Amino acid sequence: MVAAPEADALREAAYFVDRLVTERMPLAGLVLNRTHPLYADLSHRPREAAAGQLEADGVAPLAAAVLRLHVDRVDTARREKRLLARFGKAHPLVPVITVPAMARNVHDLPGLREMGHRLAGGTG
Repeated sequence: MVAAPEADALREAAYFVDRLVTERMPLAGLVLNRTHPLYADLSHRPREAAAGQLEADGVAPLAAAVLRLHVDRVDTARREKRLLARFGKAHPLVPVITVPAMARNVHDLPGLREMGHRLAGGTG
């Protein structure tokens, strides 16, 4: 089963997991697609303060914008973790693998190969 890290998508995935279990059909697991992992998690207050100070000073607007993007990414990653935890609590026996969002949509063989590599534990 494949789902996006969004409330509606995971609710639908949970419904189908329940149906598969009821019908005694096989389920290999859940692929949580297009996630937003954190590669650096700065403390919330310092990054907010730093972005605000940079904006106020007007000396580094690009750095302030990057910090704001990071704040959004952290918030998104935390929301996704909460949603996945809720799914995992309801379906503890379902294996889950996460695949980070890619820079482009997968629509061709090279993209599918890269996705397969990521699913097999590679980083792309």
